[in-house]
Amino acid sequence: MNNSPRQSFRRFTRILAIALAALTLAACSSGPVLFSNQSPVADFGNYSTYAFAETLGTDDRENIRSLLSQFLMAEISRQMNSRGYQQVNADADLTFDFALITTEKLRSVPSANFGGYYGYGGYPGYGYYGSYGNDYRITQYTEGILSLVMIDTATRGVVWEGGSVARVTDEVRDNLQLAVQTVVGDIFTRFPYYAPGTAPPAMAANP
Repeated sequence: MNNSPRQSFRRFTRILAIALAALTLAACSSGPVLFSNQSPVADFGNYSTYAFAETLGTDDRENIRSLLSQFLMAEISRQMNSRGYQQVNADADLTFDFALITTEKLRSVPSANFGGYYGYGGYPGYGYYGSYGNDYRITQYTEGILSLVMIDTATRGVVWEGGSVARVTDEVRDNLQLAVQTVVGDIFTRFPYYAPGTAPPAMAANP
């Protein structure tokens, strides 16, 4: 029996939480760590339309569309439309869903260097949490893993996923729409495809 896109995505998010654990160790204070993966059997030349899952992984609860989901949908639509894809209400080739995993982190840093660390987008992301001996400070921060997932609606398999590992600061929370626009734009630099019949923009010539 075939699984629904929702069930496929739930299994995917469980795997994602484990598979991205190593990436959280690599995330640095200067900016996000980007990642992307795609199915080895997907033929992107067959996709021209897209839609969003009825209930998204970033929704507050079923039938309640969160602001985060709305911001993600708006920016993904802008990115996909610029690549020639069309959003439809039914029978879409691709279905989008999202996952957001946040964790609280502690990090020890040398006291002499403390104060020079910044979160995603250049915002201060640290605060004193305590001290460790005389040479180190312990800092606390929130780290988020945002994943955008494309599901082949017909086969109900994930064909592409891209995401970002970054610190979530108070400034990011207070400017969520701008933060979403920035991070989704960064993630889509890892998506190389255009809808059939749509040519990629010409590369600017060197002066």
